[in-house]
Amino acid sequence: MLRYMEGEPMTRMVLFAACCVLCSVAAEEEVQIPPGVRYTKTSDEINERARKLISAAFTAKASEKDVFGLFSDKLLICGPGLWSEIRDENAFANIKTGAVNIQFPIGSGAARHVEMLEGKLFQNRKDVLAFWHVFAKKTDFEAIQIRKMTAAELSVYWAMISFDINEPIFMVECKQRRVVLQFTSPENLTITWIDDLASFLPKDKTGFAVSNISLYQQDAVLRQRVASVEKFSAFIKRIEAVCQTHFAGSSAPETLDVVIAMKPGGEFKVWFVSSTRANDDVQWEPLRKKIQELTAPDIKNGPVAFALSATIAGAKKNETDPKSFKPPMPKEWAEAAQKAKAPLEIPDDILDVVWPDKK
Repeated sequence: MLRYMEGEPMTRMVLFAACCVLCSVAAEEEVQIPPGVRYTKTSDEINERARKLISAAFTAKASEKDVFGLFSDKLLICGPGLWSEIRDENAFANIKTGAVNIQFPIGSGAARHVEMLEGKLFQNRKDVLAFWHVFAKKTDFEAIQIRKMTAAELSVYWAMISFDINEPIFMVECKQRRVVLQFTSPENLTITWIDDLASFLPKDKTGFAVSNISLYQQDAVLRQRVASVEKFSAFIKRIEAVCQTHFAGSSAPETLDVVIAMKPGGEFKVWFVSSTRANDDVQWEPLRKKIQELTAPDIKNGPVAFALSATIAGAKKNETDPKSFKPPMPKEWAEAAQKAKAPLEIPDDILDVVWPDKK
């Protein structure tokens, strides 16, 4: 029998945990730069300042001050993906100038050709504000994710532009949108380019997509055991990045829970709960090795456990009533609990059995 520490576990990171995942510092996010793309990084401090400006503006209740804290009132380029969606709005009827022609390569091999796409340049405060009002009306700002760009997104953006990519640059992902925000420079934190890349990215269901992050302890316990919220969050993001790289292009549907347990001293262990493969399947070893190469954050006063639940290649995941939800259970944990003569508390007692401290 198993029991969870201090009541039921959380299905999502809230309070302490929400600030970890949704507001995490970009310091340790991995950026996979495709071959041939010229990309220059900036400091963690500048990236975090840029991220906060985005957070303030990308809400349904953003004030004009918030909007112009992020956008220049003199220059803003709307890329072709977003402009093709909003160009016929009445708000733009009297903006006659500012057409931007963009050459974009389509296809590959003998079928490769260049299409001419159109963007829009807004050149004064009134026009930039008109753009924002249209964009905000058509955008669902609930549950946005502000993150670094993936390799696929960088490749699409690089194909459109005629300049090097310099940070700060972020993706804002929300319902039906994947919006790239290019800042002017590290010294000038205003947006000069905005576009929705969703229509340019592959529509096929491949790769690794996190649907839920579960914790095996309550908020109060985590506060006592996690030394740094930012480093804990960054560790989770690095695991996600490793999995995304590993499963890039995978087309075999599968649901997967990546369960991680950490102990003080930098030790951590990985279990996989898959809909198609066992945890001890040799196919997991390359991914397990890549994850184990990461550096875990400092943990104190006892172990910490969490799980990333994901789908691969668009696999259908069974929906669970939130009231009856339990975090993923590795087979090794379940078998240890069945053999135990007394209830085992998760994660402390169960880890004492399946992963005892070294003598």
